[in-house]
Amino acid sequence: MKLVIRGSKPLFPSLAVCLSTCFSVGSHLQAQTPSAPTVPNLSAVVPMGAVKQNPLIYGRDGTYSAVIDGESYWAFNDTSMRADNVDGHNFISNTLAWTDSLNASNGIYLNHDHLDKTGVPIEYMPFLPAEEQFNYTHDPNHCTATPASTCGEDYAIWPGPIVPIPGTSAAYQFYGKVFRGGDIQGFQVVGTGIAIELGGKITRPVESPGTPEPTLMWQGDQVAYGGGWLVEDGLLYAVGCQGGFLVENCRIARVPILQVLIANAWRYYAGGDTWSSDPNAAITVFQGGAAGNSIFYDKALHQYIAIYSGIYNNNVYYRAANHPWGPWSAETLLFVGQQGESGTANYAALAHPEFEEDSGLTEYVTYVQTTGFLQQAIQLVKVTFQKKE
Repeated sequence: MKLVIRGSKPLFPSLAVCLSTCFSVGSHLQAQTPSAPTVPNLSAVVPMGAVKQNPLIYGRDGTYSAVIDGESYWAFNDTSMRADNVDGHNFISNTLAWTDSLNASNGIYLNHDHLDKTGVPIEYMPFLPAEEQFNYTHDPNHCTATPASTCGEDYAIWPGPIVPIPGTSAAYQFYGKVFRGGDIQGFQVVGTGIAIELGGKITRPVESPGTPEPTLMWQGDQVAYGGGWLVEDGLLYAVGCQGGFLVENCRIARVPILQVLIANAWRYYAGGDTWSSDPNAAITVFQGGAAGNSIFYDKALHQYIAIYSGIYNNNVYYRAANHPWGPWSAETLLFVGQQGESGTANYAALAHPEFEEDSGLTEYVTYVQTTGFLQQAIQLVKVTFQKKE
């Protein structure tokens, strides 16, 4: 994922390969149980300090990661830097970093970044030509937009989960498109799409033809399934959450891994043994966390584990299930993170199973801690579970 091409094109024809020969993932699905399991007990929780990064980085968040070609790649959202990049910006909407070491016992060092020719991090997610032109004309450094109150508005691309496609050299990159700046309070969610990475190039394919945003799978107020993932038996399971009052109501959908970019191939869990093509039929399977969730199968525990941040607090929680769709156990405290600057709450707690030890008895979890204006630290915590008899 070191090269980028900008723009959109139809679905990749090279991915139309035989499903029966593409998968190396094993099956862990268990017989359905009528009630949720208990969560595994904890043996130790050890803070490991902040993830080490490029010294030019002042702050970044997001933190979804995945293994590609033996290296752990991390996708970040808004990134502030101590130097301007080649575009003259020190605050950009996404960056990419990675490490060539999967041993986290002494911490994690993201020793590579997607850089411009001057050696400063630059956005790796592609903008469409119209988005790029809009951002340029509304850039406050040389704004030519009218009215002047729209100067500073821009489109941001916030990356989410990176999903390697088993048996291929390609990967999916979930992302959100938002509109913000100028007189806009906060930001407006435009929708969520799924990019494709192949041969070091990233493209945003057409996924919803004939709509206002054809490259976005879910648009406007539709529930977007880009908040956590796992691959099982040739199916991608993805988490989609909808905010309520101090809560995130999370649902789950699945799709054959090679049909992820086809909207009508997705099925939404509707309870019991029912999967529906109607996204409105989806039910809440658990209440998740602030800025994403991580779900994964833990081989040592023989369970699926969900890990996420509390809403407007520093708690990190976990749940367990026998199936990706549940039933999930009650929310249980995993640990309490360090307090952020000026009483700010931590967010974006995610597990990184590629660093696991002893088949998952030990897992590594990060969360984002605000340490100043546009400044964040990514704190790392080592979590060891008790082995089941």
